[in-house]
Amino acid sequence: MAREVRTARRLLAAVLVPAATAALSACQASTAPPSEQASAAVEMSPASPVRTNASPPEVRTATMSGNSPNGSGPGVYHYRVEYPQLADATGAVAGVDAAMRGTMQRDVDAFVDAAHDAAAAPRPGDLTCGSRAARVTARLAALRVDCTEYQAGATQPQAFTRTFNCDLDAGRVLALQDLFSPGAGYLMILSGAAREQLPGRVAGIDERTLADGTAPVADNFRAFLLEEKALVIVFPRYGSGTPGSRPEVSVPYGVLDRYLASRARNLVG
Repeated sequence: MAREVRTARRLLAAVLVPAATAALSACQASTAPPSEQASAAVEMSPASPVRTNASPPEVRTATMSGNSPNGSGPGVYHYRVEYPQLADATGAVAGVDAAMRGTMQRDVDAFVDAAHDAAAAPRPGDLTCGSRAARVTARLAALRVDCTEYQAGATQPQAFTRTFNCDLDAGRVLALQDLFSPGAGYLMILSGAAREQLPGRVAGIDERTLADGTAPVADNFRAFLLEEKALVIVFPRYGSGTPGSRPEVSVPYGVLDRYLASRARNLVG
């Protein structure tokens, strides 16, 4: 009888211990920083695309618009925000559309919240955004939205740019760190390129402003586009409110090749 009990216990342990070990491993993997998780996902993606026979999607323009309930006095505002959506998006690509729509909705919500708190001014608050495609292939869509925001009482409008680099096979919008192998020193390359190119494109920029805005931290390069021959970084903070005045820096893929993750290398082609 005792032997049967011990045998039963060993069988139970044989089932439970591996299961517990697998659960612990899964838990540990999920606690990695988001940037590391994203980079790992890029490296582990299959080399061959899922949508091998797909054609480039059509990019359409969607619009959010609205006005404050009151036509005068404090808190008056209006907005018209154009943003990209992929026509007939289904499956994984539908998630890309949802991500872009969600980003622009958050910008609208932040603008409206700030406008509600603004004092009365001769000019109402205004948010205007225009959308355009930088590059579209069967596997990649590099899209941008250039915005100009004015809050009542401000001395001048503020410019910002949202970029969406969409891995259509994976159904995700890429962050900057997703493009590079973990631990790669790509930020120094981007910083050096920006410091070399921006002085010729931004009149009168001072050394301190240039140094701060091009320091090798990811947030300085968050508005990027995977264009045909180079990684293009937009610096709206150094331009005026008009979209065409936003300085850009180009870094050829040949310069970045040693740092790129394999998935990103395949995407830029």
